[in-house]
Amino acid sequence: MLADFQALGVRIVLCSAADGRGLDELRAVLTGKQSVLAGASGVGKSTLINALVPGAEAATAAVRLKDQRGRHTTTAAVVYDLPGGGMVIDTPGLRELGIGIGPAELTWYFPEFEPLAARCRFRDCTHSHEPDCAVQQAAENGEILPRRYDSYLRILDTLDER
Repeated sequence: MLADFQALGVRIVLCSAADGRGLDELRAVLTGKQSVLAGASGVGKSTLINALVPGAEAATAAVRLKDQRGRHTTTAAVVYDLPGGGMVIDTPGLRELGIGIGPAELTWYFPEFEPLAARCRFRDCTHSHEPDCAVQQAAENGEILPRRYDSYLRILDTLDER
């Protein structure tokens, strides 16, 4: 799955606050920028802050023994200054992410669809059910990663429910 994002031009830094792996690379990426750590509760955002920012003392909690999952600890967004310049914001855990767009704008987040969409039969094609849809055909032929197309359809369904 990481390769899917890399293929789209997304930079991925694998790191671990537990063993320090990748922290220097992450520091280099964050330095001089304003960044936000976002993700589900208990994934280690605050632990990562503590590893990146000396003296940060962001509140953390141990992983639950019962299910080996993290706990919701951060209750408000907190800004931390990075030692080399820039800042990083620690945020409470996310349950869902509202992207505030309509179905027509969704394809902006799937750039691999763009060159195909021009070949669709209908100019306002949603790439979900229309006949002669080049995006659907590309998904069936493996030109688009099935996981990406399925993700698109799931998000489209949530937008249609609004």
